[in-house]
Amino acid sequence: SSSSSSSLKETGEGIDYSHMAMISKLPARALWKWIMVWQAAQVKEGEPDQHFMCAYSDDAKTWTKAIRMPIGKQRGAIPWAPVLRLSGETLTLFFAESSTCMKPGGGVAAIDGADIPRWAPGGDIRFATTRDGFRWSKRVELLTQSYNTGIPKVIANPAIQISQGDHKGTLILPYWEEVPRMSTKREGCPSPDATPSAGALISKDNGRTWKPSESSLTDSETWLIEGTMAELSNSSVLHLFRTSVGEIYKSLSHDGGRTWTKASSTGLPNPNSKIHLLRLADGRLALAYNHDRKYRANLYVAISEDDGENWHLAAIVEKGSESSMYAYPTMVEDECKLYVAYSIMTRRDWKEIQERTAHEPNGGGIYVAEIDLVSGILRGEEAILLNPAPENIEVVEEEMGLSNGSA
Repeated sequence: SSSSSSSLKETGEGIDYSHMAMISKLPARALWKWIMVWQAAQVKEGEPDQHFMCAYSDDAKTWTKAIRMPIGKQRGAIPWAPVLRLSGETLTLFFAESSTCMKPGGGVAAIDGADIPRWAPGGDIRFATTRDGFRWSKRVELLTQSYNTGIPKVIANPAIQISQGDHKGTLILPYWEEVPRMSTKREGCPSPDATPSAGALISKDNGRTWKPSESSLTDSETWLIEGTMAELSNSSVLHLFRTSVGEIYKSLSHDGGRTWTKASSTGLPNPNSKIHLLRLADGRLALAYNHDRKYRANLYVAISEDDGENWHLAAIVEKGSESSMYAYPTMVEDECKLYVAYSIMTRRDWKEIQERTAHEPNGGGIYVAEIDLVSGILRGEEAILLNPAPENIEVVEEEMGLSNGSA
């Protein structure tokens, strides 16, 4: 592996679910240099005890004990998907908050009555700010679940700010709508056959006010979720998506995020799991993702020098195993280092999760990998082209030992 990693999971607090980690530098006046935020629950995502945890560090290697974040909850709702943005002396935490849609408990998954009702992902999108990483402002609503057709709104990746051209200064935050997986319509939830879309929230006043994009993206074959964006060299915006069809999809905006081209495949594999796209200081694009169509394994960082047309392997963060899932990466660049926060989860079925919560905690947790952008990047023949033309894909997969489609 061309990276080093450290773990900051606290396993002694009865928390068996830690996911969707986000890493950022803190404002200069804060006591620490770095903050990590993630969502946590005792057993499973969406349960009523779901909350945000955070930890602090000076070097992104050694972290403080994880603490529960003091972001208040409303009407018993739960928070989802922390997303951080540092601007000057202010750190903003964007998140989704469950609003009205709760999935029923019981049914085929109920074991000893343990399958309690759980909130569906997303709801209203809100934000709060801090100047020291400890004290947070009141929550402000950005987008209500009721906008459009009442489908819960969700976020997963940071906002970007356009640096040049006609839309210089424009902030764009990717979001999507997620229809809960239910067989029948329930009060407070959208119809199971509602059509979800992906879009962007746009701010032209440095984050004070936000508006949804004029066009949104839908695809009849797949959902387009957990979008991630980067500005290209011509100040267009590239928007990449997790899909359910085994490939990362892409869309482009040439007008500061207002309208988007129809989504199409990048040729990169995706096992229906979150990815993260980042424009590096030197203009190259970095992409953290699972190079696999089926399993949350092969957690790679790829680099593109041509605005995302061709992607070459830069670092292997985790190769993965049959027993664990390595997923949900988020990157941040700091001088010549690239830090990748991600989750490791043990593969377990629902019965096992129930039985082991009280005894043996999940073997996973939140991890951070450090990649040296000068000396730690694969070069030459090792920097394999990851999205070759279709006729060459089999050759590349054989070289990488991926021809059986698994980790």
